Amino acid sequence: MARVRLRLSLLTAILLMTIVGLAIAVALQWREVGPLRAENKRLDEERGTLVIGDPNQLNAIRIPARFAGEGRQSFRVYVPPGRLYHAFVQVNNIPKDGLPERTTLPDQAGILGLFRGRLFARIGPGEHTVTIWTVHRGGRADIMLIVGFDSSKIALDVSANTPRNRWPTVTPETYSVFGDGVGGTTIAAEGTEPFVLMRHRIQAVTAESINVGWTTPEPDFPLDGVMLWVETAP
Repeated sequence: MARVRLRLSLLTAILLMTIVGLAIAVALQWREVGPLRAENKRLDEERGTLVIGDPNQLNAIRIPARFAGEGRQSFRVYVPPGRLYHAFVQVNNIPKDGLPERTTLPDQAGILGLFRGRLFARIGPGEHTVTIWTVHRGGRADIMLIVGFDSSKIALDVSANTPRNRWPTVTPETYSVFGDGVGGTTIAAEGTEPFVLMRHRIQAVTAESINVGWTTPEPDFPLDGVMLWVETAP
């Protein structure tokens, strides 16, 4: 039986060697680039920069306090094309889970304001900075909603008032603080359901309880505090 010999021309051999060499180079480069991408993502998010994987999803990240400014809780929110959302701020009567009683804004409510005691702002497609700012004035704490629109480079604001002595920044030793929301990593969601950016609940406790070894359980009933969320506009 005759043997079949595999014969390669010099040109074919050189071409195969080139392909193998390129494959090895690409694999090595990918091994180096992969960790760099992860490191770049981490550094961006440390500055509060959104790292958007899917531009068709709602994305949000908390801006670190050193960049947000004193007394401010700031978030960057990306709204997908063709979507319209409302950002809402509820002061006090904050539930442990879910949302406070829903409020439907009338068509003539405008893009930013106060409706039925609740702050609101309308945010369209693109990236926005949404901020809650606590300003102490004359014995009261003004809770201010500030929304920056990248498209027009302006910031509008409106404020609501709550008694100053109800906030833990004034007397932290007599309050327990509970809450959740978006942190320092980009969070993506479909955006069809309400998206909680911040839930901050406070409960007055005795000064003696701060020194004990157990943790105060979070009550199931609504508490004073402030809550910020976004949901689709009708």
